[in-house]
Amino acid sequence: MKQLYKVLKGDLVSPFQNFQYELGKKYHCDNFDATFSNPCSNGFYATDLDGLPYTFRYNKNQLIILCNVWGKEVEIDLYKRRYGNIELIEVLPFSQIKEKTENSTWWEFISLLYLMSREILCFLFLLNGILPR
Repeated sequence: MKQLYKVLKGDLVSPFQNFQYELGKKYHCDNFDATFSNPCSNGFYATDLDGLPYTFRYNKNQLIILCNVWGKEVEIDLYKRRYGNIELIEVLPFSQIKEKTENSTWWEFISLLYLMSREILCFLFLLNGILPR
């Protein structure tokens, strides 16, 4: 079992598949795709801290959720990781995410931000308590 993070809309709905989640409920993907040929296939997606900027899109209603994943897995890269099972544990405040990133070197975090798009800049601003207009 691994503890990772998942980004969801404020109502616990996936921003990509519009799947409704509940905290504390365990989910299993019956039609999990164990192949590496399709990076956007069936399974439950989660990432570690390094992958958050890829999935995070600045929106006041977005949440970062601590989750457990287990079972079958396909980890294509830091950003595309899917699992056969997932359980959402708790909603994490941005201050806690910021604290976790401060415990690693800045380069480890920033080197993974391969696109300096508005979403990623907003993510960095949000972590530093600066909300863009």
